[in-house]
Amino acid sequence: ECFHGRALARIQEVCGHEPSRRSIDEFARPRKSTEVLQDFGGRLLSFLSKDFLATHMTWGAINELTAIHAYSRLAELTANPIVDQVMRRIVKDERRHFAFYYQQGKRRLQHSVLAQRMASLSLKALWEPVGGSMAPTEDRDFVGAYLFGDESGRARLAEVDSTIAKLPGMEWFNLVSKHTNEGTRRCLAAGTPMHRPERTAGTGD
Repeated sequence: ECFHGRALARIQEVCGHEPSRRSIDEFARPRKSTEVLQDFGGRLLSFLSKDFLATHMTWGAINELTAIHAYSRLAELTANPIVDQVMRRIVKDERRHFAFYYQQGKRRLQHSVLAQRMASLSLKALWEPVGGSMAPTEDRDFVGAYLFGDESGRARLAEVDSTIAKLPGMEWFNLVSKHTNEGTRRCLAAGTPMHRPERTAGTGD
């Protein structure tokens, strides 16, 4: 993940973009009370029950699979062949990460009804898209709308939900589509432009 960040930062640099002052300030700000509660709750649950590991693994699987589709979607949308190549390389790494989290989560959920209940309750109460605790809401909404706001994007969200829903006790899962679609509606209501560049020849695999 560290190297992914470096690669993305380098792309921004080459394209002439520096991190905005607001982004820097957001990362430097004190943690929100909800973040503190999440951290404390996670530590408490992990201390009280080994079944909390199932929640951690399931949560990780959701985020890794969402990242796979986000990077894949960006590769589809970009008109820049270098960005396309970098995104596809990152996706290969993310697939390995996802496989680990998913299999670990599945194994731990299979053996414990309590683990299934804990995971469901935690996800319903606390889960939000990656970066939700750091990025401003309007930025997060824009990214979701840009990547997943059309029919093809919504199909990817549905694929994430249906894959996670195959885990034991997760039949109800629809959070990725729910959160992202809500953000897309907010973004469109605000009139945010959604220009997507035309792809040029030679930007495929």
